[in-house]
Amino acid sequence: MHRVLYALGAFPKDIVPKVAEALYHNGYYNDQQFRVRLFAIGSEKNKQLQETVVQLTWEELLDFIYNRFSEYRAQKAQNEQWDKDGGLLYQLSLRLFRGMILLKL
Repeated sequence: MHRVLYALGAFPKDIVPKVAEALYHNGYYNDQQFRVRLFAIGSEKNKQLQETVVQLTWEELLDFIYNRFSEYRAQKAQNEQWDKDGGLLYQLSLRLFRGMILLKL
């Protein structure tokens, strides 16, 4: 957690331990300047995680991506310049919600 927070560079180095501690114990950190929440993504939701942790399944995430691509079709049509991960998400979301594949992650 500390390494990720340091790498983000959003926090002064002296408060990174405080932010990490809050994320570990509460699932979120909030002060006058920052609000940070943990997100958990997986094939299913975990009932043992704190309620403050936002949980999404891969299906929900790809559904969101597909809907975003559909809603903003004109803006997203030219995506050849996207990196391979962006392109893969685009293709997976299209295939999943066109019924072409059954995704099991």
